[in-house]
Amino acid sequence: MHYFFTESDFKQPDNRLQVINQMGLSHLRFVGANQIHSDNVSIVGSDSPDIIPDCDALVTSISGIALYILTADCVPVLLHDSENGVVAAIHAGWKGTASKIVEKTLSMMCSTYGSEPSNINAIIGPHIHSDCFEVGPEVADKIGWQYVDATSCNGRPMLSLTRANVDQLTCCGVKQSNILVDSRCTFSDNLFSWRRNQTEKRMGSYIYL
Repeated sequence: MHYFFTESDFKQPDNRLQVINQMGLSHLRFVGANQIHSDNVSIVGSDSPDIIPDCDALVTSISGIALYILTADCVPVLLHDSENGVVAAIHAGWKGTASKIVEKTLSMMCSTYGSEPSNINAIIGPHIHSDCFEVGPEVADKIGWQYVDATSCNGRPMLSLTRANVDQLTCCGVKQSNILVDSRCTFSDNLFSWRRNQTEKRMGSYIYL
């Protein structure tokens, strides 16, 4: 299993191809989700299109297919079941987090491929952190007030998508020691951030067998 994060604008096909070629990955077929902020999970097969419609998480057991997710504040989550040879890529924005897309992806890996959560390794890529993520109370209601780290000067919740997604992993049985969290914040560490400047650019997180 290999996983990567790129700070290039992975949303643009020409830039994506340049990164793929520079990393010597042109032998791989890259497949992405069209990302509609849903909790839909899709299995990727050899005959699947390069962009899977109506979903925000992808799962495959096919070697040579790289699953990728585009983000600019949302949480990219990559999963690897080494025992059964299965990988997944998840786009978890606040809506996906609220609808437990990480839990649903793990459930599909278990039901379809016989994965055991205790054997799964997880990587959470760069995303917006709670000290920069001011939300309305309706968002905190949906995700859970236990994930509010503080309140802003406006009295609004500062929400931790990090802890919410880590909890989804561990509640499903993924070992804490098998979870790697990138410490960078997209907003404060000058990565692509929709919240900071409404950029159309997106970073890529991708994984393959």
